[in-house]
Amino acid sequence: MSDSGDLEIRKGAIGLAILALLSGKPCHGYELTRRLRMSTERSIRLSEGAIYPILHRFEQQGLVESYWGRTERNRKAKIYSLTPAGEQWLQRRTKQWFSLASVMNDILSSYVLSPKGAHP
Repeated sequence: MSDSGDLEIRKGAIGLAILALLSGKPCHGYELTRRLRMSTERSIRLSEGAIYPILHRFEQQGLVESYWGRTERNRKAKIYSLTPAGEQWLQRRTKQWFSLASVMNDILSSYVLSPKGAHP
């Protein structure tokens, strides 16, 4: 069964991960998909075609900027980096993520993983 809520959670998490990776080092789309795949031990795989709409949306929102540069193999490529607004957005969202994750861990541990009837 497909759950649209799962897709929304994944989209938000992937966007946050992309911005986190860009905060470490500006890079082009292919390199970003490779870094995302390697950082998540291959549990998140995006095609190059899937990452560009996300990057373009972030660019329109002022979170990311791009410029033409050269890859490690001296190929012309669009390089993406975080803007100062993107850095601030990432800091805020990261705090929100950890806060929500903490609350959800408590709830799920207490009500789903604990023996029935042992709720606080």
